[in-house]
Amino acid sequence: FYRILGLSPGDKRLNSESVRSFIHPEDRKNTIQAINNAVKNKTPYKHKQRIVRPDGTVRHILAKGQTIYDADDNPKELYGSIQDITRHKNIELKLKNSQEKTQALLEALPDVMILYDKHGNHLEIHAPEYYQLVAPHDDHIGNNIDKLLPKKVYEKIKKGFADCEKTKENQIVEYSQTIMGKLTHFESRIVKTDTDNFLCVIRDITESENAEKKILENEQRLRLTLEAGEFGSW
Repeated sequence: FYRILGLSPGDKRLNSESVRSFIHPEDRKNTIQAINNAVKNKTPYKHKQRIVRPDGTVRHILAKGQTIYDADDNPKELYGSIQDITRHKNIELKLKNSQEKTQALLEALPDVMILYDKHGNHLEIHAPEYYQLVAPHDDHIGNNIDKLLPKKVYEKIKKGFADCEKTKENQIVEYSQTIMGKLTHFESRIVKTDTDNFLCVIRDITESENAEKKILENEQRLRLTLEAGEFGSW
């Protein structure tokens, strides 16, 4: 207990009256309340809190305790232990920050990202808020790709999985699908993950596809017009 508080054994600065002062000011009220509730309700005490060492450094601890009662059922003593969990807490905070950054990035991207296992089952799906999926989000998770997509589409994507596995290279698969009565064109980039799953980054390319189609149609019309009118162009 002394060592975790940054003191030498027997340090006079730690006693029954001063022990509360080592609790971080922001955690003091909740910590004392948690102990009082445990004593009152005759339940084991378990609480995470911060302590401030004499040199000003802050440590995160996990405190556990059990109350001993006398013959008249009055609280007599509180036995307990504390564990320094600062390292675990720092890792937890880093993970939380990393997850928040990743989630913010995913929400900012215009693409849909779906993680499949090697059998084609949906593991995760991330899509912009406005994006129209082929089915509700919850209907994707756990379901196989062949239950949500037309045969021609899921066969293309599964072939992309196989090619990605075989060549060890990312694959690009293009396909079209009618969603809400509208023909939509997609480009799916398939990447194999370190855990033998497949990540698909799906982009709506309908606008560029239609623009390319329009250019080709215009070029064809111009060519036919020139041929029919016996004109040349330079």
